[in-house]
Amino acid sequence: MASADEIIEACREARALPANAANCNEFVIAAAGKCGVTLSGNADQIMREITSPPWEQMGHDGVRASAAAANGAFVVGGMTSQALGDAHGHVVIVVKGPLAHGKYPTAYWGSQNPAIRQDGGVGTTINFSFNVNDRDRVIYACRSIDIIGTGVRDPGGGPPP
Repeated sequence: MASADEIIEACREARALPANAANCNEFVIAAAGKCGVTLSGNADQIMREITSPPWEQMGHDGVRASAAAANGAFVVGGMTSQALGDAHGHVVIVVKGPLAHGKYPTAYWGSQNPAIRQDGGVGTTINFSFNVNDRDRVIYACRSIDIIGTGVRDPGGGPPP
């Protein structure tokens, strides 16, 4: 399994590109790719991908998402445009780190919204990415990954497909 620090480094590298900093989906796709995970499309399409097998569903449990990230799982959190009542959905990558208010995990993200864009590049908690009305409704899912760049491990811990 990858280390939590390797996932953070992949997030930092992906965030260094301006296009990724300005678009949550581009950031998540780039960071995922650095970790051997294939994701594609806009935030709504990424949300559809992570809410299907082989992704492990974590519901709205930020504490569980944080623990999985600390153990080296690749964790994505987000909401669809419909759930946000907006033209765009939003996705983040949860990483190891402190919880805000005992439940909001540390994450990295890109954003078209300049008010939250900068926070997405420093590894802060998701309550800086989702507003007070949405942060408890974020959906989390994870996958175990092998050493960075070598592929995704199946849920049973076998070799990359």
